[in-house]
Amino acid sequence: MPRKIEFEVGEPVTLTLRYSQGLEVASKYYERWPGDTTQYVFSTDEGAFYLTETAGALLNARLRSRKVNAGDTVTITRVMVKSLNSPRPVAEYFPHKCEVA
Repeated sequence: MPRKIEFEVGEPVTLTLRYSQGLEVASKYYERWPGDTTQYVFSTDEGAFYLTETAGALLNARLRSRKVNAGDTVTITRVMVKSLNSPRPVAEYFPHKCEVA
C-alpha cells in the first residue's frame, strides 16, 4: 500500500508524478456525507494523495496548463484562500514544474 502524502499549509512538497493527471474515483466518505460522491487520487513515486472533487479537478487543470507529464517532478503547495461562498477559507493546491538542469 503506498504511503499517504499529507500537505501542510504553505509547505511545498516535491513529488514525481506517475501519471500526468489524478484519477477520479468513488469517495470512501459517501456514506458519512451524502452528496460528496467522488474524489481524486494522485499517484507519485513517493506515495499517493487524495483530494476532494473540486480541489482535484482544479489541480488537474493546473497540471494540464503547465504541461506536466507522467514522470515529471513537481512542487505542490497547499494554500488557504478566501471563499466567496463561505466564511471559511478553502484549500487550493498550486503545482510548479521542476525544470531539469
